[in-house]
Amino acid sequence: MPWFIGWVKYMSWFMYSNEALTITQWSGVKNITCEMPPGVPCIRTGDEVITEYSFHPSHLSYDFGLLSVLYVCFHVLGFLGLYVRARKK
Repeated sequence: MPWFIGWVKYMSWFMYSNEALTITQWSGVKNITCEMPPGVPCIRTGDEVITEYSFHPSHLSYDFGLLSVLYVCFHVLGFLGLYVRARKK
């Protein structure tokens, strides 16, 4: 992705919800059965899954907070758009 558009990912609810879901789903998982052929590395715990995606369990409350902020901001923008459009008529 070009450097001048890289900031857009921070406005995406998908980025924060994906991290939050991954952390809640894989935290505390101690054993993942691996049926890969010999020589292929396996991920054996939930913490390894979280690390593989470069997520941090400490970001969970941050993710929920930013999802809430995005929810409110997008709804306010939608309301303002409808309000301006309704006032024109």
